[in-house]
Amino acid sequence: MVVQLAETDNRQLRVLDESIFYDSAPKSGSSGRVDTLGLDDESYILCFTGRRGGGKTTAMTFFACKCMWLYNTRVLSNYPIEFVLHRSNGRSYVCRSEPLDLYKLLCFDNDYKHCLICIDEAPDIISHLAATTWKNRLLNIFVRQLRKNNNSLFLCAQDFNLIDKSLRWQVDILVECQDAKKHFGNTHLVKGSCIMLRFLDNSGLWTGQTWQDKEYINKLYHKYEDVGAKATLHSSVLWGDDEHKAVFDSHYQMDIWESLRRVDMHLGTYKVGDQASADSADKFPVSARTLSTALEEVAGILQHVGDNGQAAVYQRDFYRNLGALSDQDKNNLGKHLSDFNIARGGEGSKRWYDFQSFDINAFRAYVQTRIENIDESKH
Repeated sequence: MVVQLAETDNRQLRVLDESIFYDSAPKSGSSGRVDTLGLDDESYILCFTGRRGGGKTTAMTFFACKCMWLYNTRVLSNYPIEFVLHRSNGRSYVCRSEPLDLYKLLCFDNDYKHCLICIDEAPDIISHLAATTWKNRLLNIFVRQLRKNNNSLFLCAQDFNLIDKSLRWQVDILVECQDAKKHFGNTHLVKGSCIMLRFLDNSGLWTGQTWQDKEYINKLYHKYEDVGAKATLHSSVLWGDDEHKAVFDSHYQMDIWESLRRVDMHLGTYKVGDQASADSADKFPVSARTLSTALEEVAGILQHVGDNGQAAVYQRDFYRNLGALSDQDKNNLGKHLSDFNIARGGEGSKRWYDFQSFDINAFRAYVQTRIENIDESKH
């Protein structure tokens, strides 16, 4: 089956015969048992690492293509993958990845289930330098829900440590990638034509034992066996030519601003006690309830002015009568009272307020407006 692309590029899609995927799954032997790494019954997270030009994206793309062939997997990626899959029964199918919508991913959209997610240059999206941001926190929550949503995740990073630490802990398999041409130096190999892969069990999900544990056992018992499965990938099968496009563009440029974008959350809050709303329009936020209680207290003080000719009260007594308030609430309330012509005096525990010239009518109108605004916001 041949698919024509846009008029600006009429090259046909690259055809991949299913035979290239045979026996390409890494196998690890343990106590006579051989485990094959497969996504048919487990949700895995693989991280492909290596220097620039080491073959990380190529290896990730190859195994993403294999998942399309083997499991008919829906692939979501932040770079385009497309090819024609030719099966041994003579039938051909067009396989394409879908563009990864990070917004839907962060919103835990129900559409993002039963799929393989491929993220190239992962540190640009979930960097260890932004561990406390909402983006990283949401992505880590999504990752922890992978198995429940029947998803798997492939990542690319030049260095594993560049990824958020919480996500590193979740990664099951580390795939170290190296261009054989660069490794062996001056050989007949063409640059990029052969990629050496080393699979390390990072979580123990694959073999039942992490590669760090295996290294420790090797050192303890003076063994010299490799702790990871090795494989080679002849990547030219993914390349294009004059008549065909490559399966993916190795020079495809990601969104360079993605790592700098922030995620703002507008969440409902749990309110304990009578703390003022953090998003209050006031410069010195105080809850309407506290203002109402203060209004009643001031009215009581002014009501007895005629009895003794004084409207002064110690601050400690004034705030004690308002109930349990934090020091911040007390400071903010005092600043509000100052707007309505309150007098202050004294020092230390002898500080006092004088309400003799306090404009209680204006203060009452202000408190009432605050209460009305709250009532309107509920409707």
